[in-house]
Amino acid sequence: VSESLNLVSVGRLIELKGHKYAIESIQKLVLNGYNIKYNIVGDGEQYNYLKKMIDELSLNGIVKLHGFKSQSEIREMLSNSDVFLMPSITDASGRGEAQGQVTAEAQAMGLPVVAFDSGGVSETIMNNESGILVTEKDINAFAEAIKSLLNNELLRIKMGETAQDFIKEKFNLKLNSELFFKLY
Repeated sequence: VSESLNLVSVGRLIELKGHKYAIESIQKLVLNGYNIKYNIVGDGEQYNYLKKMIDELSLNGIVKLHGFKSQSEIREMLSNSDVFLMPSITDASGRGEAQGQVTAEAQAMGLPVVAFDSGGVSETIMNNESGILVTEKDINAFAEAIKSLLNNELLRIKMGETAQDFIKEKFNLKLNSELFFKLY
């Protein structure tokens, strides 16, 4: 058995965050023999719904709901992960992800991101360079994107390095100009 790869998501457990789609994608990968662990950090109204879904799909021990974690605990989990999943969707009320600050944090730690192309998420990912964007709610494409990173360690490492550089460049410019304006 190959070593287990660690996938992680961080976000409130609400419809907008789309965790159910990520869990369905994980089930496809597990059924195809992939040895993976998927950690979901966050709390919210869908906790019991997702817990029941994990039970029903026989994913206990593979998908774990961690509830609320502190920033340092989240950083620790990110540093022990291989790929960050961002399954946010447009919810029933038509609300989408604003920008996905968490994808920037994950990439800053060298994690490639697999995400639905939803809301402002694409603003924080260079498609096919720092991560992979797929059509919203397409669990087959989401699973395939994860699989491409699981099957190719070099691609995973290269995307992680590109992600780090991209975030340093994109977000430091903003930070630097804010600091500059504070000085004057």
